[in-house]
Amino acid sequence: MRTIDRPDFVNLPSDVAALFREAGRSSFFNLPEWYDVMAKTGLEAGTQPRLYVSSEAAVVASVADEGRPRDVHGFCNMYTIEHAILASSSDQAHSLMAEFAREYPSTDVMLIAGLDPADPNFAAACAGLKDAGFVVKPYFCWGIWFEAIARGFEGYFEARPSVLKNTWRRKLSAMEKSARIEFRTEDEIDVEAFMTAYDAVYQESWKEPEPFAGFMPALMRAAAGLGALRYGVLEADGNPVAAQFWIVWAGAAIIYKLAYNEKWSKFSPGTLLTMYMARHVLERDAVHEITFGRGDDAYKKLWMSTRRERWGIEAANPKTVRGLSRAVRLKAALARDVLAGRRAPAKDVSAD
Repeated sequence: MRTIDRPDFVNLPSDVAALFREAGRSSFFNLPEWYDVMAKTGLEAGTQPRLYVSSEAAVVASVADEGRPRDVHGFCNMYTIEHAILASSSDQAHSLMAEFAREYPSTDVMLIAGLDPADPNFAAACAGLKDAGFVVKPYFCWGIWFEAIARGFEGYFEARPSVLKNTWRRKLSAMEKSARIEFRTEDEIDVEAFMTAYDAVYQESWKEPEPFAGFMPALMRAAAGLGALRYGVLEADGNPVAAQFWIVWAGAAIIYKLAYNEKWSKFSPGTLLTMYMARHVLERDAVHEITFGRGDDAYKKLWMSTRRERWGIEAANPKTVRGLSRAVRLKAALARDVLAGRRAPAKDVSAD
């Protein structure tokens, strides 16, 4: 097994780069450009990225900056929608985790969040850690609401609940009577101008300041460089009152970040801009799916009808003092899950 500390994600060894390229075909969050943004602007203080590589598999982790790492975390933060164990096959994922557990016997805990529980690599990684002696427990991380698109925007709009369609019509009419409104997209304003508008809206929104100030600008620029960035601004009398950006990749559109000026909340500017962006993206990119990022906020059910889950793997090493304590707790939790019939889902679930 190779260990690469503080990897340069845009200049990886050729065999490792090939793993990222293949995994990136299905998810934006497997791309080296995503991890580059994470490493440069989204790290918790006192941590560093690390790559564990074995044959045709790799896992991107976050470990303590100083000393021998006792806890190994998957390289995720609050902005991560999904994460993955990069492997050419489930056998390789199994070997990677088993080899990790054997070669790093001082590790107390491994915690990898954001994984697809239906991916064969998920079960294989759990099995690899178990075979090497770790106590392993899958755990729920977050939900992702999404809509499969079969008939473009018109089909998407028709399928929305009447309460959403009526709100959109009523608020749009009211706002048009109160101000001169205009929707602007990447076809009309460049990335830097959008970021200025987004910042202006964000500062007047209900949202707390971002914990990683440089993350969003870096992500927008990286996504734009990949041709994946879509964005929109709703202006009232020439001033931005709502802004959002989406990421379009591998046939899917992610409503990634949105904000609106609270002074205009009576017109639901976020709803107006989201509907406009849905039309813009569906007509421009013909995606097969729209997702509303991560989280189970109630309003997302108005926009999306199906839900999938992302789960994590928690593994404790009973051969260390601290790991043993964690392993005992995990075994107790596993027993409770068995009694309650709880397990990771195998497929997506309809809101109905």
